[in-house]
Amino acid sequence: VHSQGEYTEYIRSLSFSQDAQRIVAGNDEHMLTVWNATTMKKIKSTPRAGGISLFSPDQSQIISAYQKAIRVWDATSLELLREKAAVDPKGIKSISCSPDGTLLVVGGYSALSVWDLASLTRLAEASEGHAGWVRSVAFSPDGQSVVSVSDDKAIRVWDVSSLGIRQAATDVVPLQLRKERVGAHGFWVRALSVSSDGSRLASGSHDTRSNLKVWDAASLELLGEKVGADRYRVNSVQFSPDGAHIASGGDDRAIRLWDSTT
Repeated sequence: VHSQGEYTEYIRSLSFSQDAQRIVAGNDEHMLTVWNATTMKKIKSTPRAGGISLFSPDQSQIISAYQKAIRVWDATSLELLREKAAVDPKGIKSISCSPDGTLLVVGGYSALSVWDLASLTRLAEASEGHAGWVRSVAFSPDGQSVVSVSDDKAIRVWDVSSLGIRQAATDVVPLQLRKERVGAHGFWVRALSVSSDGSRLASGSHDTRSNLKVWDAASLELLGEKVGADRYRVNSVQFSPDGAHIASGGDDRAIRLWDSTT
């Protein structure tokens, strides 16, 4: 196990490249840094890039959220390739890339929007998709749906199945809600993960009574929950690639690994 203690501000995001050779990290100083995942030696960094960042599925680009803007970088040189200002008037809290790398979903204050990644053209939006900050967004493995969680305690699933053929469109269409679970937690929902087979969702929240839950993705019925998964709040959850485990991390500074079926 390697560690890296260079940061002086909170780390807000981590993303592996598809081949697991690199990690990109974003922090509260909006510094974007790429690390060698084996040695944890710094490869390259750039300032004023964004606290939220991720690799594109083909590993060639890094997408970051900087204040109200989206920026796309060359993953090797960290050269800025393109950017879109004023994506959300109040700021951006979450981003996710579709499995085929063509679409980007952005979560802001109450709003979700879906963008063509190549041109950074807005294709669809739900301007009042939630009543509060959209803390986490994720595509389903088949790229047909987007899942979102928010401070309004809800989980919502949106239809994006037709957006891939609209990449040359000039009009913005409303995102269609497929299903929702209102009151999924007793407090803000901060974290979300979709299992690799698309059958389950994991959510993490500020609700210390039950701050880690697993849901059936088709019905949004509760499959299991863990009381006290974190002493304070869960800020991040992630299914293992085989779906057997869920990793969680939160304000008590511990990383925990759970059996996802019990």
